[in-house]
Amino acid sequence: MSGSADLVEETKWLTIDARENAIDSLERAAEFVCRRDLPTHLSKWTAICLHNALYGFLICAVEGSDYHNVLQKPGRLICFQEALRRAQQDKWMKRGGGSPPLRLSEEEKSAIKKLTSTLRNAFEHFVPGTWGIEESGWPDIIRNILRVIKFLALEYFPARTLLDGGQVKRIQNALDSIQRAIPCR
Repeated sequence: MSGSADLVEETKWLTIDARENAIDSLERAAEFVCRRDLPTHLSKWTAICLHNALYGFLICAVEGSDYHNVLQKPGRLICFQEALRRAQQDKWMKRGGGSPPLRLSEEEKSAIKKLTSTLRNAFEHFVPGTWGIEESGWPDIIRNILRVIKFLALEYFPARTLLDGGQVKRIQNALDSIQRAIPCR
């Protein structure tokens, strides 16, 4: 049967790891924040992507070079709140001569709570009905979340050493794009 080789489609694979997943989520958040054709450029997708990026970078920082650090039992990833708790503890973050753990300001704690409980969880687990969101506080939430992500991805010593130059540039570009796109105070 001639030409049958032309009918065989090449198998393609998606290859992704925790760092690429976190970076991709941050880049997607930047896309949504920067889009001006949406009814509002601070959309539900910004909240979902920013939460996913924050969770991903928390996991990367706590994981270090041992994925067992982010498992609660074999094959089960720690939840967002546990990752956040561990990222603030010397026990988990100072392994192997690491930098000091994550220290959150009151504004950052408030922003994380609003992003997680008020926005992301409500969007992900949407209860039928109508929901109105006053968006004027979003820029401050985003600024605070970006500061936490920047620490986890680019300033925390062990996590930073596991990124290649291209990944560092992508993270910095996404952070810069979001900063430029959100309204000034």
